Amino acid sequence: MEHLLIRLFFSVSETLLIEDLTVRSDMRRFQLHRDVDDSGVSGTGVVAEGVCFTGGKCVLSWLTKHTSLAVYDDFDSVEAVHGHGGKTRVVWTDPKRP
Repeated sequence: MEHLLIRLFFSVSETLLIEDLTVRSDMRRFQLHRDVDDSGVSGTGVVAEGVCFTGGKCVLSWLTKHTSLAVYDDFDSVEAVHGHGGKTRVVWTDPKRP
């Protein structure tokens, strides 16, 4: 788990106040490695890059000829749609934080 320090500056009655907030970030990056391409569209090898955010949402960016971005509610949805019964593997770029 990574912690980000955010420093807020604001004014109340012309007095500058500074407040520090510590925000937890569990964001992790990953790649989709496709071993078998049944459709012939995306090819094999690294076909997409993605990130899962602290709140659970994931974004996938395709590296293929027909590029696109997709947003998913959670990582299970990414695997369900793009795993193709084990023909596509997820390789995490960032380690899981405790």
